Amino acid sequence: MIIFKNNLLNGITNKVITPSMLLEDNEGCIFIIKNQHTSSRTKHIDIRAHLIREHYSNKIFDVIKVDTTEQDGDPLTKNLREEDYNKHSNNFRNGTPFVYQNWNDLILEISNKD
Repeated sequence: MIIFKNNLLNGITNKVITPSMLLEDNEGCIFIIKNQHTSSRTKHIDIRAHLIREHYSNKIFDVIKVDTTEQDGDPLTKNLREEDYNKHSNNFRNGTPFVYQNWNDLILEISNKD
């Protein structure tokens, strides 16, 4: 989705701001993206994961750890309690409060990695 967004913005405005933010709550996923090391437990990973690593190393996006209660993508991937579903679906309609409330901190976190 990040690559699609970047291509769309580039087609419309000829300007893309990178890195984009990828909010992730799975520490194993973050570790695999950030580390090029492979072992017998990770050698089965699909070739798409290697493409994601390449985009990460090219600074197309940055991975940011979020708490699982703040992960607004959860209704798209799992069953949730009704109150959790309503919270996340409201965030879809109104913008993501986590990103909105923590925008300056997230930008600082990304810029300090350079």
